[in-house]
Amino acid sequence: MHPTLSLYRQIVSAAKRFPSKNRSKVLAEIRHEFRRNATLGPDEAGPKIQLAHDSLRQLRAYVDLDYKASSWNIKLHQQPMPVPDRRRE
Repeated sequence: MHPTLSLYRQIVSAAKRFPSKNRSKVLAEIRHEFRRNATLGPDEAGPKIQLAHDSLRQLRAYVDLDYKASSWNIKLHQQPMPVPDRRRE
């Protein structure tokens, strides 16, 4: 299996378990971004793939929480997501 397809499937799987009332919007945005960037070349795709890996780590931080624990500790990046360039859409 292609590594990018595997990454996509891991992100979608984690997003399906993401504890949010906006889960369907999160899934739709993931699908949209992967489809929109499917034809990028290796130089353009590299930063996007790194961002996808970072996003997967953050999704898993929430998905893997023990909700019965008495305290939680999550460390997140201050600005993990770049501001989208709306001119490309």
